[in-house]
Amino acid sequence: RKDKTAGVTDLLRRSFDFKRIESKRWFASILLLMPCVSAAVYALMRWMDMPVPALQFSPLAALLMLLAFFVPLTLLHRSPTWIAWWCLYALAARILMVWLYNNTGKSVFAVALFHATLNLSYMLFPLYGSHFDMRLGGLVMAFAAVIVTVIWGPRTLARFSPPAGAAR
Repeated sequence: RKDKTAGVTDLLRRSFDFKRIESKRWFASILLLMPCVSAAVYALMRWMDMPVPALQFSPLAALLMLLAFFVPLTLLHRSPTWIAWWCLYALAARILMVWLYNNTGKSVFAVALFHATLNLSYMLFPLYGSHFDMRLGGLVMAFAAVIVTVIWGPRTLARFSPPAGAAR
């Protein structure tokens, strides 16, 4: 907002700043974390004998959806309970996004790609996400955020880090 057009242009340019991700190992987390969360939700639903159809998807459809989800989408026609669990899911996802952003050279591209895989993983769930249990999704996503925080430490989630050797 402060820089007006120049700021918007810079943000859009940074949406494709994959070169800021110095360590390519971060692409594993960016691309695989959400499919693992969705797979865990699917496995839990099957284990709990919850109604969920068998997995089926087309690689071409998955690629097209990934491209479509590189931009934000809107939630419509959901119950208050679903929205409450989605809020937990979204909050935990934001924690993971901050972690990825801070640890990939502040790459907007990394976060946008992760967000696209989040949406793709949801849509690849049976019948385009209609059977995804958001309660389990929120709990698994929160668990993933806790694990990241415990293993990598809360400082990897801080917005600004003091320079090395600075007094704390």
